[in-house]
Amino acid sequence: MNDLTPTIRILNHVSDWVSDLDNTLYPRSCNLFVQIDINITHYVMALT
Repeated sequence: MNDLTPTIRILNHVSDWVSDLDNTLYPRSCNLFVQIDINITHYVMALT
């Protein structure tokens, strides 16, 4: 394991998921999708 290894969580108790696809939950200024993109990139780089 390393710092980029995701923590395995049991999520079968979650019945509903909310996704902010149009910036209604988080302001555009927080750059949520940029942060997601960076984290996904780092994760994939660590796998290779």
